[in-house]
Amino acid sequence: IQEGPLPDAEPLPAAVSPAARPVMVIDRTGCVSSVDLTTGSASRLPQPQNSRAIELAVDPPRRRVAVSWLQADNLSVFNLPATLAEAVSDRATVLPASVAQLPLPAAIDPREAVCCWLRSGELLVCSRPGRLCLMASRLADPRLLESPLEDPVHELAVAPTGPPRIAAAGKHTAILSLPSASGQIAAAPLVFPIGEESSAVDWSPDGSLLACGTRTGRTLLFDTATGAPRGALVPHQRRIVFVAFSADGRTLVTADNDCVRISDVGTLTTLDEIRPGWFVKTARLVADGSRLVLGGWAINADGTDSARLAVMELAPP
Repeated sequence: IQEGPLPDAEPLPAAVSPAARPVMVIDRTGCVSSVDLTTGSASRLPQPQNSRAIELAVDPPRRRVAVSWLQADNLSVFNLPATLAEAVSDRATVLPASVAQLPLPAAIDPREAVCCWLRSGELLVCSRPGRLCLMASRLADPRLLESPLEDPVHELAVAPTGPPRIAAAGKHTAILSLPSASGQIAAAPLVFPIGEESSAVDWSPDGSLLACGTRTGRTLLFDTATGAPRGALVPHQRRIVFVAFSADGRTLVTADNDCVRISDVGTLTTLDEIRPGWFVKTARLVADGSRLVLGGWAINADGTDSARLAVMELAPP
């Protein structure tokens, strides 16, 4: 592992943009930074005055980042190339013109929302009670979609192929079919019989399998067409914070706060395991599956803590 401290930075929800390979990080002060995986240098994005970022979602093909703020009633969408050219070392209080401000319907609270970008370029925002807001690709005229999801919703994952669908992790683990044009969600969701709250989900590259990580450390596989179980990995001892298939779908990366594992999807056996020695808060795979990024913090000898951002080089199985 190549690792190093980030001054005053506690990586929270992180995402990887495969274009220039930056990692977008929210630190403990509520600032958003772009960290270069090669050099480790960080560029801080501007933010509204007296606001703290709490959630972000990256749209890699279009180089955009959507950010929700603790003290704001809207979302900000950053055009990364334009914004990074204007990035500052100190906290900015005025957003540049390249940043779009997106007010949400009253039913959607951006401070309690989970966001993801669809393949079409639309931004999907799910509030904690489970209501969905689907925003047009030009990021205007948001449509409120009533959904059967229930509180809480922890994570959304977009189907990589086929019709627009999302998988939701939370009180219920389910797949929802989204309308491709104006309209409401028509089909009933496919709910998976997990029997407990899930904390992380991911689709296999061909869209045929869904991996679900639970709060008790289990990782379960399901058929996305029928909902039938397809096996389970060796359980972790703590809550799963991350699951992700490799680019070829042959391996699955799972992580809890202490341990990262790589498992074989076909045999459901553990191929490798690593314990970084510090608290893992979040993890993300680079798009081609060659590297895994871990974010978290370590306790120092004097009792203080320091943020950690580690890059793991993954060898093919």
